[in-house]
Amino acid sequence: FARPPLPPDPPLLVALLLSAMRAFSLIAPLLVAVLFTLASALYDFSKSKVVELTPVNFKSLVSHSNDTWLVEFYAPWCGHCKSLAPAWDKAAEKLAPIGVKLGAVDADQHRDLGQKFGVQGFPTLKVFNGPQKGKKARKPTDYSGGRTAKEIINFAHAAMPNHATRVTAAGLPAFFNDEPTLPHALVLTAKSTTAPVLKAVSARVAGAVALGEMRKKELTKDVRARFALPADGEDGLPKILRFPAGSDDAAAAEVYEGKIDLDRLVAFLKGGADAVGTFDESAGPAASDAANGDAAKKPKVDKIIEQPEAHSTEVGVFARSKHFVDDCAERQQDNHLCMLAVVKDGAEHAVFDEYKALSQKYKFDPLVFNVVSLDDFKPTMSALGLDAKETVLIFRPNKKKVAEMSTDDGVTAAAISQFVDRALGGDLTYKRFTKDVAELPAWGAADAEGSCSEETDQCTAPPE
Repeated sequence: FARPPLPPDPPLLVALLLSAMRAFSLIAPLLVAVLFTLASALYDFSKSKVVELTPVNFKSLVSHSNDTWLVEFYAPWCGHCKSLAPAWDKAAEKLAPIGVKLGAVDADQHRDLGQKFGVQGFPTLKVFNGPQKGKKARKPTDYSGGRTAKEIINFAHAAMPNHATRVTAAGLPAFFNDEPTLPHALVLTAKSTTAPVLKAVSARVAGAVALGEMRKKELTKDVRARFALPADGEDGLPKILRFPAGSDDAAAAEVYEGKIDLDRLVAFLKGGADAVGTFDESAGPAASDAANGDAAKKPKVDKIIEQPEAHSTEVGVFARSKHFVDDCAERQQDNHLCMLAVVKDGAEHAVFDEYKALSQKYKFDPLVFNVVSLDDFKPTMSALGLDAKETVLIFRPNKKKVAEMSTDDGVTAAAISQFVDRALGGDLTYKRFTKDVAELPAWGAADAEGSCSEETDQCTAPPE
């Protein structure tokens, strides 16, 4: 038999061990870095449409932007964050073409940034939308949608504010007369709601271009003839025209050509904004014709700008169920939507003055403003299948449907304004009344079983 090999000399063994330890000490930091990177790699930011957000870039990209952002605050070790990541990644890719951006903050690493926005658990999802006002950073709202890619996308579409003015055929003169120092752009579309890409465009050109939208039902024969569209059908739609400041002449308008692309369309519209300085601020259509060398071809015509008729801006205060039925649930005097703020103390609520100001802002839109005390309206809310809480409702009387505002941040003027914009833009989801109007509970003195006097305009309380 062969003799087994002799063990190495002790000095040689020590030398080998020391050499191995030195080698490990050199690669240990690299191994730690690799392991940390793998633990943090919820997203491959070099390839993903999800944007890596840090304290360095958050303010410029998100807080001081007009774009709609959905931001995830995550921790690399969080199991729920890992489950959400594929859907967040997919939604970011789908939403990128319409300008909605999804970001991710490693709030375990950037704890101060997470604490700034009240992050206490992971993942925490926040929504930043609406234009920046002055130099103030935008304040976020909580994300309240689902966790699949489709649910995230649908929520983002609804969260996008719409800064495009809804223009009717009768309202064209007033549209062009408004903000006369700005170029105007008009989108003629076959859609019945505002396309998400147009919402994104409206946010990026806000303050630089007066942007209006005319939907299919507003494209009358006169409107189609004026803007060189076929007499009927959807051929030639959508059509986007940019008018120089002070002009409403379709012949002087530039027409957008090619596929609807967010960046190209914004560049096209802002090209008009660069030309503002070439027109006198007080110029009307005749002055712009002269600037284009057309004055000799066209006789001067005095234009009478007709403002669409404004409806009453008085806020209705419902004191009895008959008011609600006649002016809201079964409103017949016009086709207006009925907005109803259901708040404690009714007209004495802190938001009432701002609510009244909003009724002035939307005086040309088919919407009437009303308010009711929460205590009075609770039985009706329960009968309609709604939670008895402070909120704002919009009723479609002709359809017997109602939509409810999200109240995650309370009943505020900003939330109400966004709710109205969504209603007028056709982006609300309504549900049918769960009971016939005739079956709704009566409330208020006049609807109880007491007696009322026409002479004194007073009612006696019903018996106990």
